[in-house]
Amino acid sequence: MLMELNDWIDKYIKDEHTKEVYGKWAEKIEKDKLIEQEKQNIAQNLLNLNIPIEKIHLATGLTIEEIKKLKK
Repeated sequence: MLMELNDWIDKYIKDEHTKEVYGKWAEKIEKDKLIEQEKQNIAQNLLNLNIPIEKIHLATGLTIEEIKKLKK
């Protein structure tokens, strides 16, 4: 996804300052996505250890609903 966004930026944005702003925005989106994936991985590992969902919620910041989806 990040590659597609960067390609779009290069194709349609000509102003270097705007390209830089969009590039940083795209990097933040990708970083946030990776952090969210890591939280889900940790939650899955904790579920596998039979840690209560409420404690996983407190440890990861994921919602109870997100954790329940991982449990299925």
